[in-house]
Amino acid sequence: MDPVKTEVIKIFFDESGKRKNKPNLMGGLSIPAIVYESEKFQLWSLRLRDGEINFHWTGYNGFAPLREDIK
Repeated sequence: MDPVKTEVIKIFFDESGKRKNKPNLMGGLSIPAIVYESEKFQLWSLRLRDGEINFHWTGYNGFAPLREDIK
């Protein structure tokens, strides 16, 4: 019998809406810890924190070119 294999992961959850507004969209993401803790991933994370890049699409309305950018 093969031993049980495990993977350490980081789990993130976010929802839309602020304070008194009910959320209308919820999402979750799991990232293997080995990826999340990698130097390359941490550099991307730093760029996000510094405002150099942004992945917060509050204005997305289905516009096809923006959808391609998001992908």
